[in-house]
Amino acid sequence: MLVTDEKLIHRDLAHEVVCKIFDSLPKKQENNTDYLRFPNITPPESKIRKAFMSPIRFLAGGWRKRLSTVSVPAVETSGKIEEDGVTVLPQHLPLKRYSTKVRKYASRFISLLPMMEDYQKAFDILTDECSKDWMVELLAYRVLGGKRVKLSANTEEFWEARRKADQLKVQENVCDCGRLGMGHVFDLTPVGIPIRVWSHPIYISVMVQGNLYRLKRGKIFCGVEPGDVVLDAGACWGETALMFASQAKEGGRVYSFEFDSANLKIFKQNLSMNPELSGQVQIVPAAVWSSSGEKIEFDSKGASTSLTNEVGGENSVTTICIDDFVREQGLERVNFIKMDIEGAELQALEGAIETIRRFRPKMALCLYHKPEDFYTIPLWLHNLNLGYRFSVDHNTIHAEETVLYAQV
Repeated sequence: MLVTDEKLIHRDLAHEVVCKIFDSLPKKQENNTDYLRFPNITPPESKIRKAFMSPIRFLAGGWRKRLSTVSVPAVETSGKIEEDGVTVLPQHLPLKRYSTKVRKYASRFISLLPMMEDYQKAFDILTDECSKDWMVELLAYRVLGGKRVKLSANTEEFWEARRKADQLKVQENVCDCGRLGMGHVFDLTPVGIPIRVWSHPIYISVMVQGNLYRLKRGKIFCGVEPGDVVLDAGACWGETALMFASQAKEGGRVYSFEFDSANLKIFKQNLSMNPELSGQVQIVPAAVWSSSGEKIEFDSKGASTSLTNEVGGENSVTTICIDDFVREQGLERVNFIKMDIEGAELQALEGAIETIRRFRPKMALCLYHKPEDFYTIPLWLHNLNLGYRFSVDHNTIHAEETVLYAQV
């Protein structure tokens, strides 16, 4: 159950993000690049410039002092920044004299301002302080990146899981994982996950840590349990589906939504390698969306395959909404919904509203694909008034894999 005894105090998100930026700007982070995830990046980074401080100080003005009493900086819908009664147009900010990198940081900072009020609303409904700490860190990271901000996931345990994943390899270079490089065969039995799969080390290492779409934090628990019926939206290569099947055990069932043919080829291979679990997994070759029967174009990019929201075209897929699927299958319960569908999570939730209201399932929903997902998704669920409680976790040392956990 998602339970906490924490007594939360009011925290000002904008104030904390600005302070985190100020604290991080002078720092040069070491051992903070995931070269498995980004194999084309080459170290080292350039030397820090003293000028980094100036544009952010200019943009923030007197906020460091004022934000202790003001919840968020006042921002008009036109994009103007109101600071002490003076209107400043972002396009007129004197940033040309600064380096390209400094202008990039400043531009990212400006882009957050119109959303801060909504970020604060989402921040306020988080259940525990650790989740709020994550939101502060991740917003600062989105401004400064990994060269200045080291996320809390960058621990010895993270790197040990990477080493362990390498040890679980039983056959190398069996499949092409696109921009990630080659995939391998892994046997996860030694770490308590009875599956053997084609995959990539970055996914295996998160599974080794035990927190892939599964939150265990003090008294908070949100994950697949024995007997659960699971909807796995964005199943990719099927490692997650098999992991869910092993957690749900014989009484459980996993419905995996995946439509990319290259991903399905690996998924089916993984099912064939795990006959004791494959009977619990059903592939649904459709894209989860707000409505059924639409033909939408998609970009085929392996694990990053995404819908383009354009109708028709040669590279298109037929959509299905979860409510229609649940009715068609005659499902009497849905216990857990996982969504990692490259920015289509909110539309998929809109197509699952009856299922959510009827069954109130536990959910693990990815937030990192679009900046606004950090608030649109939790606030949408919160506004259903179903009693959901929310936590946030993050599983990598870069911007990807932020997950919202929701449970009644």
